[in-house]
Amino acid sequence: MQFGFYPDHESGCGHPKSCPHLGGASAGMLVHIVNTSEENRLHFQRRLNAERERNSELVAEVLRLEKALEQARQTTSPRTAEQVCDR
Repeated sequence: MQFGFYPDHESGCGHPKSCPHLGGASAGMLVHIVNTSEENRLHFQRRLNAERERNSELVAEVLRLEKALEQARQTTSPRTAEQVCDR
């Protein structure tokens, strides 16, 4: 278990389950909430980084496909109205 935060109890409070220095909150509960919040923040940061990477890959794919489409349009001869109607 990691402790990213632990309240300073220099006063030697004898009520850790309902500490008046912490507004009546339990010191253990505060530690748990802070650690959980840090885990959630790291999880969302990893997800955000993965989505950014995925978006970069998708943008690269779109650019590649647009370039291929442009090349395909240049290599094919334009059809006349008669050629389109003959089919």
